[in-house]
Order: sequence, then C-alpha cells, then structure tokens
Amino acid sequence: MVSVESIVTDILSSALRLLPLYLFAGLGEIISEKSGVVNLGIEGQMLITALVTLIVDVATGNPIIAVLSAVTVSLLISSVYGFLTVKIGFDQIVSGLAFYLFGLGFSYVLYSKFVLGPFTNFQPIHIPLLSDIPFVGPVIFAQNPFVYIAILFVPAIYIFMDRTSFGMCIKAVGENPVAADNMGINVNRVRFLSVLFGGIATGLAGAYFEVGFLQNFQFNVIGGRGFVALALIYFANWSPLKTLFGAFIYNVVDSAQSEFVSIAGPAFQTSSQLFAMLPYLFLLALIPLFGRRARPPKYLMVPYRKK
Repeated sequence: MVSVESIVTDILSSALRLLPLYLFAGLGEIISEKSGVVNLGIEGQMLITALVTLIVDVATGNPIIAVLSAVTVSLLISSVYGFLTVKIGFDQIVSGLAFYLFGLGFSYVLYSKFVLGPFTNFQPIHIPLLSDIPFVGPVIFAQNPFVYIAILFVPAIYIFMDRTSFGMCIKAVGENPVAADNMGINVNRVRFLSVLFGGIATGLAGAYFEVGFLQNFQFNVIGGRGFVALALIYFANWSPLKTLFGAFIYNVVDSAQSEFVSIAGPAFQTSSQLFAMLPYLFLLALIPLFGRRARPPKYLMVPYRKK
C-alpha cells in the first residue's frame, strides 16, 4: 500500500527536478524579450542542445564537458538568430518558427546518424543530515545540483535587471529604443547580447533535461516544454519570481498526473495521453486569470533602425 506521504513526496520532488528546464529557458527568454526580441525557436534549440549533450557525454564520459558543448552550440544558434532578427531585421515570429522547425528536423537527422551507448549523468546531491529530515529532506535536500543553481538564478536575474546599469539598458531598449539611443545606448548591441544570454540559458535548459532529468533521447523529446516556458513568461508578466512560482505549480500538476497514472493500474495507463493533457489545460486556464494584467515590453518584436 502506497502511503499518501510517499505520493506527495514523489510529486513535489519530481516538480522540483523539472524546474531547471523552465527556469533556465524562461529567465533567459525574459532577458531577451525585455530587450525587445522574442525567440519562438527555443523549443527546437533545446532539442539540438539536448542531443549534443548526449552525444558529447557518450563520447567523453564527462557530463560537464557535455553541458559546456551544448551551451556553446546554443550560443552559436542564438548568434545566427540575433544576426537575422536584430541586425537584418527579419520578422521575429517567422524566424523563431523557422528555427524551431530546423531544430526539430535537424535533431532527428543527427540522432539517426549516431549509435549512442552508455553515458554519465548528474546525480542528486544528498545533503548530510538535512536530506534525512522526514518529508522535507527528500524533497528539498536530495536534488540535482542544477535545481539549486536554477533557483538561485531567479534572484540573480532580478538583481541584474533592477540593480545594474546594463539591466536598466535592456529594459530601456525594450520600452523606448529611440530614447535609449538618444541617451547613447547602442540599441542593437544590447539586443544582440540579450539574445546571446537567452541562448546560453536555453542551452543549459536543454542540457539539463538530457543528463539531469530524462537521461535518454527520442524524436521531439522536449515535448512542447519550450512553448510552455514561453507561456509561463506571459503568465508571470515577465517577472523572474512569478516565473518560478508558475513553473513550480505547473510541474506539480504535471507530476501529479504522472504519479496518478503510475499507481492507478492498467485501466488508467491506457488513457495516459488524456491525463498528460491536464498540465497544458491547467496552464491555459491560468493565463486568462493571471495574465490579464500582463504587459509586454512596448517594442517587443519591433526592429530598430537608427535614423
């Protein structure tokens, strides 16, 4: 007989384990969007970085090198995206969807060319004494190190955006690039650097999902989670703290349905795809409730050309 405490522990622990995917991708995208550039291609970008992580991990046996390789690849992808959307001024919606489709197809082609064997992944860290605390210990103090890094990422992004001069510049070019330009701020340079930062964070998200959470690869393995991260930004009104809250609540619903299907027996497992829809429906229900006051940066998706 499975106890209620063990079920709740499993749900909350799983919800925390999936946090880095949404926090890295979401917070990186917040920086990019605050500058005025949206990247709808992060789903495809995470697919490529997840596969690169797995390939390098298998080849080297070193997950740290694998993560760094994924971040480098993601940075290169974001450089191309930033050049097209910031420098040339291509439509950001069309460009983002093109990058998503490219990531979807390229990751499948690349995966089909490699025979992947055993690999090394990041293991949870059990903090002495604290991890032995009933209920709280297994949930909070026995997590993958990326979970703690991702949570610390939230106040770091908040301080960066609200307490540093470059963070103020990012918000300025997203709200009024003409005024920012008149103040001597290089608008397109700030936007390009913001896109690059978003690429680094997206690379971390895809890499973590591969060697810190899922630990395998298949076609379209991200499963729409990149688009969920984009939706969470809107739900959170571009706030890092609210993004953390929204991601955790979404993960709780997602973990709860998975836990229910796993313990309910074969009768419900045949309908597992229907239960898998619940987190997405939950997110759709939250957006009208909490997203009504959402106000995107005024010049989001508007290219800037100095006159």
